[in-house]
This record gives sequence, structure tokens and C-alpha cells, in this order.
Amino acid sequence: MALRLIPPGSRSNKGWYVRGSIGGRRIEESAGQTRAEAEAYRIRRESELTEQQAIAARPATPSFAAAVNLYLDQGGSTRYLAPILDRLGTRDVDSIGQADAVALAQALYPLACAATLRRQVWTPLRAVLLAAHRAEWRASPNLQAPRVKTAPTPVAPVGWLNMIRPHVEPRAWAAYFMMATTSLRISEAVSLVWGEVDLHRGIAYVPTSKTGIARAVTLPRQACVIIGALASPDRPPDPAAPVFGYQSRDALDKAVRRACQRQGLPFYSSHKAGRHAFATRALQAGHSLEHVTRAGGWASGRMVSERYSHLEVEDTRGLGDSVANRLLGEKMGENPKTAAKSKRSRN
Repeated sequence: MALRLIPPGSRSNKGWYVRGSIGGRRIEESAGQTRAEAEAYRIRRESELTEQQAIAARPATPSFAAAVNLYLDQGGSTRYLAPILDRLGTRDVDSIGQADAVALAQALYPLACAATLRRQVWTPLRAVLLAAHRAEWRASPNLQAPRVKTAPTPVAPVGWLNMIRPHVEPRAWAAYFMMATTSLRISEAVSLVWGEVDLHRGIAYVPTSKTGIARAVTLPRQACVIIGALASPDRPPDPAAPVFGYQSRDALDKAVRRACQRQGLPFYSSHKAGRHAFATRALQAGHSLEHVTRAGGWASGRMVSERYSHLEVEDTRGLGDSVANRLLGEKMGENPKTAAKSKRSRN
């Protein structure tokens, strides 16, 4: 029931007061010395209690900490989340926006570059807020991360693979060579098993990839010979056994790094010597952006075009061969477009 006014009625109660209950809460409070004062107090107090009741009945907004738990339950990474959680854990997740991200970055990493801030603040924060958005806890996050000026990624020189070959395990060198001539990611190369390789047809099947799309990779003839030498001549390899025998990408990279350090040779990561080098050399050899994108398994040509220039050609079957020739110091094959024109002129 609503509050009602109780007039003075005894020596111990010389003023007005209010009595009643709102939302199950019993109220009996002094309201003033005159009826006008008491009426004003009653109206104000009823309004306050009604608002409190409405707030209490409203569903609670989940906190940022709850959103983090939701994100982790869905398989999210804990990397870089701890300092963010320390500062935003008790905040309502629907109250966090761009200004909070900027303030967070300045507080946690005041001297960090834009790339670090994107990686350690914006990326994990946005991932948690997106999880909350999918759970309908908040609107879609509109966070603008700082722009990063990307420097060109260095590529391993053409002669580098030949330089390290005498000092690296054959299986490690074969893996690097395959990545450099097929654009396989290191994770794809390490997980490749013999049952997914057909050296007679020159094809490797990649059932899983970063893009989530299975693909078949054309193996250059040189790669088939080099990979074939890893198998035992006495018996066929186990179809379930890893082709290169490494259990992780770190193990492969470390094997090559250690060999280079022992010989005082420069080291290039699997990306700089493999996938990045593949795109660079294939485009330099005259193959088109479209064909390089397809051969390398990139999700779209946009990522490739942002990093590499291109020339238009017609054929890609010899793409891996031309890159392999260049790596091994052999004579480069004829440009496919030039070859096609020459063939037409001879006819």
C-alpha cells in the first residue's frame, strides 16, 4: 500500500509522520512539523521507494567479469586478459566503450606502440565484448583500435635455403623447402602425414587450415624428390606418421634456428622463408595475384594485394616449379604468357 500521513496525536509525537509499506518494505518515518511539510515528504519518499523497487525488479546487467567467464567457457584465450580484468571486472559489461579502451591502454601500457596496444588491449577486450553481444548482454562493440604502420616483412634471400642445407637436418630442410614452394603454413606442414601425400601425382591434401577450408596443394617435382627421400627405402611409411617428424611448429623452427646459430648463419622464420617468400617470388616470376592467392590458400586476394605487387599471367600449373627453380639456383622457366604467345606464333 502507499504511504499515508499520520497527524500528531500524543505528547511524544508532536510532529507529522508517514506510515505504510511499498514493495514489502515497512515504513514509519518522521515527516515534518506541518501538514504541508509532511505531504511534500510523503510524495518525495514514495517516489524514491517506487524507483528503488523498480530498479530491484530490473534484471541485473552482467559484469565484465561475467563476460570474461562466458568468453573463456566458449574456448577463448586468457592471454593478456588478467590486467584488463583487474581494472574492468566489476563494471557493467554494457557500459564499456571506446573511451574505456583508450583509458585502459594509457594506464596499462603508456609507452607501448600501436601494434602492442592492438594486440594486448583492443583484441582481447573486443573478443570479450563480442561474446557478451552474442549473449545479448550488450550492443555490438564499436571499438576503434589505433592504426599500425606496417613495415615490409623481410623475405629470406634466394640462396638462403641452399646456404643452410648442409647444416640442417634433412627433414627440417625438406619442411622449409616445401613451405617455400607450396605456401603451406608451418602448422599445416607439421601436421601433414604420409597418408595425405601423393608423390606420384604431386599432390598434398590439407584437411584443416587456418581458414577452415580443406585444400589440395600441388607439389613441385623437386619437392616430391626431396620429400620422397625422407621415407625408408625398405618399407612404405605409416600413413598416420608425420611426414617431417616434428610434433610442434616450435620444434621445427627451433631446429633450424639452432643450426643457423651454430654456423653463424642468418636465421629466417618459417613464415619469412616459406609462405611470405612463396608469394613474393611467385609474383616476381610473373604469376597473377588471383593465382597466387588460390595456390597459397589465402582466404581472399585482399590480404595478398596489401602486401605484394602483382603481374597478370594465364597459367599457374608451373608456379611451384618456377619458385623451386629460383631457390635451387636453376634457370627460371619461361613466363607462361610469353610461352603461350611463342607457341601461337610458331603455329
